[in-house]
Amino acid sequence: MKVLVVGAGSVGRRHHENLLALGADATLVPYSELARTPAASDPDVLRTWNGAVVATATHVRREVIEPLAAAGVPLYIEKPLAFRSEDVLAIADAT
Repeated sequence: MKVLVVGAGSVGRRHHENLLALGADATLVPYSELARTPAASDPDVLRTWNGAVVATATHVRREVIEPLAAAGVPLYIEKPLAFRSEDVLAIADAT
């Protein structure tokens, strides 16, 4: 199973380590690196992942969630989901 972990802070690293311990083919990508990668919004590239963990800073989650959800990638999103109700609704619509 290929799992993308976005966010290289302590929570993202913990998810990454746990997934590796469970035998998943997990890749840890800092948000700043993903944001600079054009492939981050390419649905064909995103579909190569069997799932993704979104463990970024809360204020940038929507930018990560929307393209992954549009590509049909199953998501685990760390809390808090969002700070603003508009973002919660947009994430709900996207997923």
